[in-house]
Amino acid sequence: MMPVKFADLTVHPAQMRTTIDRTGIARLTQQILASGLDPHRPIVVNRQNQVVSGHRRWLAAMLAVLVGREFSGDPTREEIEQVVGRVQAAVGGNLADAYDYLKDQCGDEEIEVARFEGDAQAEILALQSANFGQQEADPKGLARTFYAAIEAGIPPSRIAANIGRSVRFVKNHLALHSLPAELVDLIVAGRLAMGIAPLIAALPSDKREALARVVAVRSQTATPPTLQAVKEAAARLKAFDGFRVPMTTDPALRNRARVLAAAWQLALEKTPKRAWVAVADAAYLNILEAPWTDEDKTLAFIHAFDGQMVVGGRVDWTAAMQKYVPDAACTGCVFAQLPDRRLNHEPNLPCRRQEEEKPEVCPYWTQEPTFTLPVPWDWAGLEGVSEETPYRVTSLTDLLRAWHAREAAEVESEGESGHKPQTTSPAAASSPAPVAGSDEKESPIRKMRDLIRDFMAHHEELAGADHPLATRCAACRHKLERSPTRDETVPHCAWAGRLRTVAFSIRRAGNGDGPDIPWCRQYAPREEDWANILPPHDGTPDMPREWVIGQIRKMADDVARMGFRTGALLEPLTGRPMKKDENHRRWFLKQFEEQVGQLSDDHLWMLYLFVLADWWRNYRHDGEAIALPVDASGQRFAEYKVVPWEER
Repeated sequence: MMPVKFADLTVHPAQMRTTIDRTGIARLTQQILASGLDPHRPIVVNRQNQVVSGHRRWLAAMLAVLVGREFSGDPTREEIEQVVGRVQAAVGGNLADAYDYLKDQCGDEEIEVARFEGDAQAEILALQSANFGQQEADPKGLARTFYAAIEAGIPPSRIAANIGRSVRFVKNHLALHSLPAELVDLIVAGRLAMGIAPLIAALPSDKREALARVVAVRSQTATPPTLQAVKEAAARLKAFDGFRVPMTTDPALRNRARVLAAAWQLALEKTPKRAWVAVADAAYLNILEAPWTDEDKTLAFIHAFDGQMVVGGRVDWTAAMQKYVPDAACTGCVFAQLPDRRLNHEPNLPCRRQEEEKPEVCPYWTQEPTFTLPVPWDWAGLEGVSEETPYRVTSLTDLLRAWHAREAAEVESEGESGHKPQTTSPAAASSPAPVAGSDEKESPIRKMRDLIRDFMAHHEELAGADHPLATRCAACRHKLERSPTRDETVPHCAWAGRLRTVAFSIRRAGNGDGPDIPWCRQYAPREEDWANILPPHDGTPDMPREWVIGQIRKMADDVARMGFRTGALLEPLTGRPMKKDENHRRWFLKQFEEQVGQLSDDHLWMLYLFVLADWWRNYRHDGEAIALPVDASGQRFAEYKVVPWEER
C-alpha cells in the first residue's frame, strides 16, 4: 500500500461506467465516512496512476472529504445527499464526469492505494472482472471497456470468459462503439434490440452511418424497426454496389436506369451522406432491386437524388434525359426511321405525337434494332404485332410492317365511313353532317359509331356509374384524346376506328332495388392493380383465405374450360382484346395469379362475391336475374337483369 494524492489519480481508459447512480454513490460515501475504506478492498492503480479497480470508491472518498469539511460530527444522509446533489449539478448532471471537478476541490488530500503488477492485457481483464457484476455497467461503458480490451489484443472469447458472459454479449456491445451516438442512445434506452448493433456495425462506414440514420428515424414511428427487418436491410445494403444499366430490350426501362445511375453518381459526388441515406432507406423498404421497373420506386430515387427533376409529383423525363443522358438525340434513334406522316393512333413516343415538335432527347431513345415497344390496342392483329397482351413490337422491321398495315387500315376506314379527312372540332362530333350521296342510316359503321357515341355521351348519367363493375369510358384504355381516324366527328374510342362488333348494356335491378349499372363489353381498365379497382368489403366473414382463393380459381376455371357463350369472367377487371381470334377466357386466371398476393382479405372477399355472381350468370345463361352487390360496401344485394343499351 502507498499514499497518493487524489490529484495524481486518473480514470482508466477502459473504465466501464459512463453513468453513476446518485443514490448508490451517496450510500457508499456514508459508509466511508463511518468506517473508512475497506483495507481488504483497496483502490488499485497501475504505474501511470490510472485506477484499475475502485473508481466508485475513489469518487466516494473525495465526496467524503467535501462532506467532512462542510458538516462536523456524523453527517446525516440528507446532508450527504445535499453535497452529492450540488456536485452533480456542477458537472452537468452526470456524476461520472465529476472526477476532475472533485480533484480541483480536494486534490491535495491523500489516499492509500495498491499498485497493480501485470501487463496491459492483464490490467484490462482485472479491471473488467473487478467491476463486472458488482454494479451492472451501462451498455456504453461496456462498449468502451471491451473496445479497450480489443485494442490491447484480447480476443472477444477471452473477454467473455473473464466476465462470465457469452461471446455474442461481448460482440453486441463492441458494435456500439462504432455506431453513431443517436442510434446507441436508442439501443441503450431499449427502443431497439441490442442485436441490431452488430448488423449495422459490420457494414462499411458510409453504409453503416446511412442505415444507422434510417433505423434511428424509423424508430420514432409507431412501428419501430425489428431485428429481422434490419437484418434483411443490412444484407441488401451490403450487396449494393451501385446502379447498373440492365441489358433489356425495353428502351424506356433502359433509359430510366441510365438516368438513375447517372443521378446516383452525381449525388454521390455532391451530397454523399444524403445519397447513401436514400439508398439505405430503399434497402429497408426492399425497393433497391431494379427500381427503374416501377414508376413509384424510380420517383422515390430521383426525388432523393435530384428533386428538381420531379414536377407535379412525376419525373420530368425529358429534363432528366437532357441532364443525365444528353447523347440520346432523336437524330440517332431508330424510331426516327418511321415515316413522317402521323397516324391517328401511334405508339406513345414523344416524336410521334401530332401536337408536339420532336424533343431534343427522348425517354424511349435507342439505337438498337431490336427492342420492346408497346403499341395501341387497336394495332392488335396487325402484321408484326405480338399475339399476346400487352401488344408490342420487338424490332424496327416489325414496327415498320405494323405501321404500314395500320396506315392501310386507316385509309380503308375512311373509305368505309364515307367521310373525307376533316378538321371538325370535337364539339361538333355529336351531330356530324351527312355526306352527300351516302346512306348514313344504312351504313353499318355509321350505326356502330352512333351506338358508341351514344354510350360515351350518356353512360355516366346512370345512378350506378360509380359502381365497382361499372365500365366508365374515363377509366378505359380505349378512350382516346382524339379521333381514331382523321375525321374528328368519329367518337374518340379505339373501337370506333373501323367496323367491329360492339355491345353495350345496362345491369338493371328489379323493383328499383339498386342503381342502373352501365356495361361496355369492349371495356379495358387503365388501372392494372385490382386493389385500386375493387372496393374492400365492409364485413368480410372469418373464412380461410386459401379456401376463398381456391373457390375463385375453381369458378374461373369452369368459365374458361366450358367456354360459356356470355364471354370471359369479369371483363371489367381483365379487359377485352381487340383481336377477334384471341382467346381471352383464361385471362382472369392468369391475372388473378399475378394479383392475388396484393389483395387484402377484404378485397379478396369482394372479388369472390363478384366472381360468384358472374360465374352463375355464365353457368345458367338463361336470361334470368342474378344477384349483385348494389354498391361498394358489398353488404346489400339485388336481382339484376341485362338490358340492351338501345332498349333503355
